[in-house]
Amino acid sequence: MSITERGWLLGLFVLISAVRLFHLDQPIVENYVGRQIPTAMVARNLERGSGFLFPQLDTAPFPSLFLVEPPIYQQLVVWLARPLSLPLEPSGRAISALATGLAGVSLYVLVNSRSSRLQAVLAAIIFGCMPVSLRYGRAFQPDALAMGLVLFGLALLDRWRIRGHSLAADIGWLVLAIGLAVKVLWLFALLPAGWLIWQRLRDEKNFLIPGRFLVLGLILGSLLVPAGLWYLHAARCISLGAQASVVNGSVWLHALDPRQWLGWETARWVFRFGLLRAYSTLAVALAAWGLWQGKNVTFWKLWMAGGAATLLLVAGKLHHEYYWLLLAPAVAALAAEGLFCLRRLRPTGGGTLIAAVLFLLLLSSCIYHARGTWSTPPEWLQFRERGQQLARAIPQDALVIGREAVLYAADRRGMRMERDPEAIRRARGEWGPTAFQPEATPSGLVSWYHGQGARYYAEMADPRGVTPEFPGDPRSVERVIYQGPGLLLLQLTEPDQYADNEG
Repeated sequence: MSITERGWLLGLFVLISAVRLFHLDQPIVENYVGRQIPTAMVARNLERGSGFLFPQLDTAPFPSLFLVEPPIYQQLVVWLARPLSLPLEPSGRAISALATGLAGVSLYVLVNSRSSRLQAVLAAIIFGCMPVSLRYGRAFQPDALAMGLVLFGLALLDRWRIRGHSLAADIGWLVLAIGLAVKVLWLFALLPAGWLIWQRLRDEKNFLIPGRFLVLGLILGSLLVPAGLWYLHAARCISLGAQASVVNGSVWLHALDPRQWLGWETARWVFRFGLLRAYSTLAVALAAWGLWQGKNVTFWKLWMAGGAATLLLVAGKLHHEYYWLLLAPAVAALAAEGLFCLRRLRPTGGGTLIAAVLFLLLLSSCIYHARGTWSTPPEWLQFRERGQQLARAIPQDALVIGREAVLYAADRRGMRMERDPEAIRRARGEWGPTAFQPEATPSGLVSWYHGQGARYYAEMADPRGVTPEFPGDPRSVERVIYQGPGLLLLQLTEPDQYADNEG
């Protein structure tokens, strides 16, 4: 690798990472709060010694094991925070930002080996500016890390394909296997990985065709070993404590229902995220043009096919915007290809001018759609201050009813408050089957939690707005501790005085 190319790689890594490192101390409550907060809970409990094999949440019933994926990301957050004396939240953002920088330079390598350096630079810049990669490339969740590791692993395999360096192949295999374990949703990356490996094996004269297929199958299968071992462990632990994993499994089964594929809800999320918020409409149009007219895009065709099939398979969960990260690298690479296809239509300066104007319009569109990334929602404007207030007022061993973000801010264990009927049923289902089934209302959920030993109720809201309301029965309130704009903290009566009031 030349000094010039190393300079490009370093510059792109610094640029893509630095943008996401801005406002590093922002509370982790922007965008999809419901994924950041549980991840942070696991990291905090890891820091306190819960153990890697038993990642735990702070929401009852206990032990509340979070077995959705191995806590590789959370462990890295803890390892970075300790020597630098960083709080966990900035550490988590830093891991995601650096992983996105790694993804950007890996994308450069993959594009450069198929086209030109300029096109590779454009692809990396487009990727770095994409709204979905800006929002979740700095979030306290494992998605950016998985994306960075998968792309880096593929870039190393690509180097092995071209130059035959066995060390690149070994490291690429390890990094890609870890990336798939971090987030198994990236399983479709085996398609482009298989293409790279097959191209290399095709040039090996020592293998007959059946032998090549066998080696390809063994390599791809071995990439799933770390993820497979984790989910075998998760299956053994699934009966312990809370039934969150069981409930999550049922949610996934519902999401995999083929009837979701062509539903109105699926079309709505495809339009909102796929065509607008995730990449911008212009990026999608350029990527479609690059996919149709581009040269040497087989790798990206495989990526798009596998990623689109994965999104279709989990159509019931497409409201989680960060799932659209799966297509971001391919859309960026193909959008750059689309710009060059337009340039080739008019080889004179006119084609270059059109491509340059469209590129600037694309960046402007991305910035517009990502404009709220560094903004904290009004209800969380005093997230840390209010959390400290709650921590001072609530005993360490008391159980609190509150939203996950409120429990995390207060650093207290408790019961997850929900208001949507479906979310209430899921929260209640984590306690397993019992004779008592509360109504799917906030009041019914509060009553149930109170009967299970909760002694406090806490809620945050916009400090510039009205006082939060208590959704439960006023007779269950023993004492009002805080009541004002932005914060409500109530002490509840002893559970045995009120446990069956709603029954």
